[in-house]
Amino acid sequence: MRARRNGTPIANPAIRTAAVQSAAPSSTARVFNHAETVIYRKGYSITVISQANSRIEAGWRRRVTRARVGHLATTDRRRPSVVPVCFVLLGDTLYHAIDAKPKSTDARRLRRVRNVRGNPVAALLVDHYVEDWRRLWYALFVGRARVIEHGPEQQRAIAALKRKYPQYRRTLPLARDALVIAIDVRRLSHWQASSPVRRRAAHPGRPA
Repeated sequence: MRARRNGTPIANPAIRTAAVQSAAPSSTARVFNHAETVIYRKGYSITVISQANSRIEAGWRRRVTRARVGHLATTDRRRPSVVPVCFVLLGDTLYHAIDAKPKSTDARRLRRVRNVRGNPVAALLVDHYVEDWRRLWYALFVGRARVIEHGPEQQRAIAALKRKYPQYRRTLPLARDALVIAIDVRRLSHWQASSPVRRRAAHPGRPA
């Protein structure tokens, strides 16, 4: 932090920042190896971000684990594609399997699969909507996606999806050789409608 304007801290322009805008106060977090600083200024926050390699905090992990549907976003660098998916979070990796529901093409030719193979940058949005807007929240995971066709990791993902979704055991059994898309999370941004706790996190080499 370098300057103040009207008593409000201003982020160092040399530091990469991300702004999250909202009508309600926001809470933004990242999965990181360094602490972050969040600055609140009239309805939005500016967050200093850094490389991700630590753990997703427990509270948000519980929320996301309970959620039933996510929206998977991929792109071939020209056209975005977003589809609703069933998913499971294991460690810091999200998994989604291509199930046996009727498809327009073979699983390996689906756009999401082709997109991941051509461009591994992907995102998964998990959100909670109710008519009481004080209870709204979302979590946006961004990371590097992989297509897994076989092996122990693929089998662990399928077993976890079957535990989470009984339909994959009874109504629409998930095949042992189902194609799996994994997203290794590099960043997590989240927002909730409640007011955040305002705090300044310590930076490496700087006193708290």
